[in-house]
Amino acid sequence: ARGENCLAVSLGANRLLDAGDVERAGPSLDAASLVVATFESPDAPIRAAFVRARARGAATLLNPSPSRPIDSAILAATTVLVVNRIEADDLGLDGSGIAEGGTGEAARFEALSAQGPELIVVTLGEQGALAYRRGRWFRSTPIRSPGAACAHPCTRCARSALRAPCGTQRPDTRSSHRPART
Repeated sequence: ARGENCLAVSLGANRLLDAGDVERAGPSLDAASLVVATFESPDAPIRAAFVRARARGAATLLNPSPSRPIDSAILAATTVLVVNRIEADDLGLDGSGIAEGGTGEAARFEALSAQGPELIVVTLGEQGALAYRRGRWFRSTPIRSPGAACAHPCTRCARSALRAPCGTQRPDTRSSHRPART
């Protein structure tokens, strides 16, 4: 009820994926404009898919959950990085600073962006999501309705940071997209 999550993961068949599987899926992958991965798969297929996608100009989105260190080649090929507060802490981003609007966090976010991601989105549970792109902060608040999930503010925040003009109300949501105060 507070917008936080708790996950249990069993990798199952995903642990058997390898870069060869990405090669075999090449035509389907090449048709995608966005390639998404989570850390429910090993590094090798994620790295192969992201490098292939970026070479074609497609965007990539990484949600490094369950949390583990991010391979530098994967990070370099990541367009959008989506993490929660815990994963942000694992990356050296101060979750408490993020929750207060990012004060003091710009240098850390910029350093992470320099390693690859153009956009970094941090989901903040019931506080919505915060995104960082090229020195600008964007905040999205959650929709207050039964069943609203953490991904909704994350999606709106990412869309705002990538395309929507700041300070506008999107007709399809009940939250404003605006730069956060730093």
